[in-house]
Amino acid sequence: MLIPQAYAQTAAAQPQGGGLFLPLMMIGIVAFMYFTTIRPQRKRQKEHAAMVAALKKGDEVALSSGMLGKISGLDDNYLVLSVGNNVDLKFQKVHVTSVLPKGTLMMIGIVAFMYFTTIRPQRKRQKEHAAMVAALKKGDEVALSSGMLGKISGLDDNYLVLSVGNNVDLKFQKVHVTSVLPKGTLKSVGVESA
Repeated sequence: MLIPQAYAQTAAAQPQGGGLFLPLMMIGIVAFMYFTTIRPQRKRQKEHAAMVAALKKGDEVALSSGMLGKISGLDDNYLVLSVGNNVDLKFQKVHVTSVLPKGTLMMIGIVAFMYFTTIRPQRKRQKEHAAMVAALKKGDEVALSSGMLGKISGLDDNYLVLSVGNNVDLKFQKVHVTSVLPKGTLKSVGVESA
């Protein structure tokens, strides 16, 4: 016989647990979503509503836009925020994201003052100094941070050779150069250079 005989297969066994696996898995996923997203979100909403309800005149607040200010007036849905000298703006209360500790705005003002009067000018001077040091070349007359004057007779990446008198060459770090002098300055102050 060239054709084999075919036999009927027996019926597949029913999965254990009846057909409850899929509904139980769906209930588990819904419970997981509730406890990880819905419930925490409702808690945050309640906390935010309590914070907004507790706002009072004089509170320093941050808004969702990032604006900071002091509350100078309130009504049921709106607040008036003082953001500068004689600058009052009206916002919806719901846009308040946090109440800042007392004195925060003053501290921010002090930090801004320090930045614009100290840090920013110092960074500008550092950039100018780095540009000056990068532009140094052989033959430049320079003054060092020690007050020494001389003419550059040699350079490499980090160091320079400074001629400070008759056949006297000293090696210094480039970063100690404080200024490049106009040509002829060394001769006019009586310093002999090679």
